[in-house]
Amino acid sequence: MALGTEKRITIIGCGPGGAGWIGDTARTAIAAAEIVAGTPALLRQFAPVGIEQIEVRADIEEALERMAACGYRKRIAVLVTGDPGICSLARPVIRRFGVDQCRVIPGISAVQAAFAALAVDWTEARIVGAHAQPPAMPPVALINERLIAVLTGHSQTGPWLQQLAGLPGCQWRIHACRDLTLATERIEDITPDGLLEAARTPRTVIVLERREYPISNRECPISNINAQTLDRLDIPCSS
Repeated sequence: MALGTEKRITIIGCGPGGAGWIGDTARTAIAAAEIVAGTPALLRQFAPVGIEQIEVRADIEEALERMAACGYRKRIAVLVTGDPGICSLARPVIRRFGVDQCRVIPGISAVQAAFAALAVDWTEARIVGAHAQPPAMPPVALINERLIAVLTGHSQTGPWLQQLAGLPGCQWRIHACRDLTLATERIEDITPDGLLEAARTPRTVIVLERREYPISNRECPISNINAQTLDRLDIPCSS
């Protein structure tokens, strides 16, 4: 493909953290780039020595401006943690430069790694991103879910998780999956009391697995949860 028509930005999923969890296609794309953008940690781990770098920190717009200033004839590799399709830098990059300019190379997400470590099928799992901002939905909205994975990090994630774990009729087995794919990886079962601390720990995925699944939309619809229960959970009850 001629340089004038190829996609100049390649967004690369770098996995949850372990250097061995990135594929050959991703490594080849990094090696072919003229500029590499990513967080300082990803740049230290994957950027070739001597290559031009764009650090991505809290001000994402600044990084996007620097990428735009590079012109349209330089190949840029954008490194993202996990998989580009889950809560990553890929969204603002594609929104800014368009799909015609962006190629995406998938990676292993922290959610994938968590379920693999637990040997749990996650076809029906509900994934909640709560590392950059608190979850948008109230915990009661998930009362009929069987399997939930929560990407933690925000200060309000712990209290939200405790509300979820305390919903009436729900008995969960709760797994805290820390430092996935790293030498310090740790998978442990915790109680609801341990959720506050676990949610504050960096690089953690909380998996809630229903011990029993007696609830269905027919047996216990959300509409049947009374106002007193919603008030106890500090959730507004609409009329």
